[in-house]
Amino acid sequence: NQLARPPVLLKRAVFGSLDWEYSDFIGSSILTAIVFLNSISMTAMSFVVERKEGLFERAYAAGSSVTDYVLAYSLHASVIFMIQAVLLMVVVFGIFGIEMKGNAFLFGLMVWLTSMVASGIGLLLSGQVYDEMGAQNISQMIGAMSVFLCGSMWPLNAQPVILRWISKSIVIPTWPSVAASAIGAKGLGLGDEPVYVGYLVILSWGLVIYLASIAFFHKN
Repeated sequence: NQLARPPVLLKRAVFGSLDWEYSDFIGSSILTAIVFLNSISMTAMSFVVERKEGLFERAYAAGSSVTDYVLAYSLHASVIFMIQAVLLMVVVFGIFGIEMKGNAFLFGLMVWLTSMVASGIGLLLSGQVYDEMGAQNISQMIGAMSVFLCGSMWPLNAQPVILRWISKSIVIPTWPSVAASAIGAKGLGLGDEPVYVGYLVILSWGLVIYLASIAFFHKN
């Protein structure tokens, strides 16, 4: 009997199930990558168009400061990104049937914060380019690289060591994708390390990027 037993015993899965599909793996984390790519492009394109049409100069002539302008756009974008997060969650979890095991509010908040940070990157990009084509090309390049490196399509632990360190250190959607996957697929909460680390990282990136955007527009 001992010789007939297989060398590996499969017991109840700790997270998910033994027949976990690929769609279950990417269903939660891919949302952060999608909103990251979309938010960069939308913000960069919007600000480039406004600069070409002279709306910046009109706002400054009316007495608005750079900080006022950036904050006003951020408040406007936050509403759009909130609606975007809700619609994406309805489509992915409601229509496609991907299981949500964790707190839906924590998950939606992570998707929304990722959108806001990506919008800040779009602000920085809009100050470096002067036409819509340049803004589109650069934002798509950054977004596509981030989608493939953040672990939403290919697990971080399966990446080469050097690439894994690059993903965790400079690719912004990596930790939010890990946190989103932990919430949606594993049912973890804010007290668990993958989730609160993801929140700390995305909040830190957001603070740095928006301060850098304001400083850059002040300088220029």
